[in-house]
Formats: sequence, structure tokens, C-alpha cells
Amino acid sequence: MFPLDGERFHVLRLHEPQGSGRERIGGAFTAQEAVEIAAAHLPAGWGPAVDGKPDILEPLS
Repeated sequence: MFPLDGERFHVLRLHEPQGSGRERIGGAFTAQEAVEIAAAHLPAGWGPAVDGKPDILEPLS
């Protein structure tokens, strides 16, 4: 998320690790709205953020 003209924030989805493509998924006038848009586009089944370092997490595959 970053400020641009018109709408203050353009919310993008980065296509990683498959590549570095970007897809615009919405626009917002406030940071809070931008976060809500980003959260609404998370994949199904994703859990909450966790506090810790990557080495404490279970592998995804």
C-alpha cells in the first residue's frame, strides 16, 4: 500500500513466489480502509499473524 493521486492508497497484490506481477485489488482514502481491503483478499484458511521468527513456524509444504 502506498499513497498515490486521487484515492490516497492503491492496494496491490504481489504474485510471489511465482513472479513479480502486481494486481490492483482496490483503492482507499485512509490507511484503515486499505488494510481492510488487503485483509479481505487474503486466501481462505490463512490464520492470524504470529509473533516470532520464521524458524519457529511449520513449513507450508
